[in-house]
Amino acid sequence: MKKVVSIILSLTMVISLCMYAYAKDDKQETNPYVEAYLKELDSNDVNEEILKETIQTLIEYYNSDNCLKETIKGKFEFDCDLITSVKKEDKISAMKVLKEEYNNLGSEVRSLIYNYFKRYVNYTGDEELISFYNDENERQRALNTVNSGFNPTQAATWAYNNGDSIDYSFPYMIYLGGDCTNFVSQALYHGGMTMRGNWYCYKKNSTYLVPSDSYELNYSWSLSDPSPWVSVGEFSSFWLNYCDDYYEYTTSDYISNHTTYFNNPIYLGDVVIFCTQTLWWMSPAHAMIISQYNLSTRDFNLAGHTYNRTDYPLLTAITGYDSVRFYCL
Repeated sequence: MKKVVSIILSLTMVISLCMYAYAKDDKQETNPYVEAYLKELDSNDVNEEILKETIQTLIEYYNSDNCLKETIKGKFEFDCDLITSVKKEDKISAMKVLKEEYNNLGSEVRSLIYNYFKRYVNYTGDEELISFYNDENERQRALNTVNSGFNPTQAATWAYNNGDSIDYSFPYMIYLGGDCTNFVSQALYHGGMTMRGNWYCYKKNSTYLVPSDSYELNYSWSLSDPSPWVSVGEFSSFWLNYCDDYYEYTTSDYISNHTTYFNNPIYLGDVVIFCTQTLWWMSPAHAMIISQYNLSTRDFNLAGHTYNRTDYPLLTAITGYDSVRFYCL
C-alpha cells in the first residue's frame, strides 16, 4: 500500500512538487489528479525526475479531461463531474454514458471522448468498454497510415548520432518539462516522417532557442496546444493511431522475459514510452527511441534526451518506471 508523502522529502523536492502541482500557465489552481497521486506516493521510493515527468502528464490529463467535461455540458443529462473524478468507478460510469451518446455527437466531441477512453479504458477491467474502444481504435487506425517516405533505420541512426547534441532547428525544451519527447519527434522527422495533424513544430524566429516559459516558446515557435511534438502524454495518444504494432509490458515482466520479447517485430526507430502507476492507471512519463540492438543481452539500446543518451540499455532505463510501451511505426 502506498504511503502518504512524508517530511522525509527534501526542501528541494517540495519546491519541485509545488511547481508542478498547478495547471498550465500561471493559474493558482490545484490539480486534483496531482493531489491524489501525491497523497498515495511512497516517499521512500521517489525519483525526482520521474516524479516531475509523471506530474506533467497528470496536469495534461486533467486539462484534457476538463476540456471534455466543459464541451459536453448541457448536451445531454449527465453528471459531468464524473469525467474528472479520480475514482475508478466514476470514470467507468462516465465512459458508459459517453459510449451510449458517442454516435449522437459531432466529430470534435467524439475525438475528445475517444482520447478520454484511450487514456483510461484499458485499466478499467470493463470488457464492454474495452471492446467499444478497440473497435473504434481499429477504425481510426485504418484511416491513418505512416507515410511511405519514413525510414525508421534512418531515424534510429540520426538519434544515435545526435543523442549528445542539440538541433536548434527546434526548441530545446530542457526548462519546460524536459526534452525527451521533443528529441524523439525530431528523430522521426529526420527519418522522413512528415508533420501531420497536431504533430508539428515550426520556427518563427531565433530569439528563444531555449525557451524558459510558455511566452518564450510561443514567441519563437509554432506548436499546437497541447502539442504531441513535445508532450509525452499527447505524443503517446497521437501515435497510437499510427502503430503497425503495439506492445506494453510491466517492468517486472520485461526484465524477466526480455529475451523472449526481443523476438517480437520491434525494430530500430521504434519508440519506447515509459509509464508510471498513477492511482489506478498508467501515465506516460518518458520517451526514447531504439537506436541499436544489443544481441549479447537480447535487449534494446535507446537514444534520447533529457539526460542525453545514444545507446542506453532499456534494462537500465526502465528502472523506476512501472511499465514500458513499444510503438512500432
